[in-house]
Amino acid sequence: MQRPSIRRSHNVHSFLRTSLFHIAAQRNGVALADGGPVSGVHTPTLSISSTRSEDTDVYHLAISIPSCTTITTIALVVPNRCPTDYNLGGDINTQDIFDFLAAWFAGSPAADYNGVNGLEVQDVLEFVNS
Repeated sequence: MQRPSIRRSHNVHSFLRTSLFHIAAQRNGVALADGGPVSGVHTPTLSISSTRSEDTDVYHLAISIPSCTTITTIALVVPNRCPTDYNLGGDINTQDIFDFLAAWFAGSPAADYNGVNGLEVQDVLEFVNS
């Protein structure tokens, strides 16, 4: 089974084979397009890299059979969180810094803090200064 998701822990199970169904991601009823930090809008895995407070919203994955009506819509909520609470521990401490730096040095796309040009030193500077 594949899992639709937004970033790390926002996962919803999909019981559908993507070759048989059409999936379309929406934000507040508006269709999303792949580009920038958003990818996978027509797959079971919707990804928004380096989520920020302005990404807090309700997202839907509309799943339908071609030439039929929508059979289900799955709501996904991206909660507002402090971007420097990197490990989602509920508070900001030195462990967040260590976890961010470990991800950055490992080349993880999740460490693209500013969402611009992939991993750069600027991501580290913005993370530490935020």
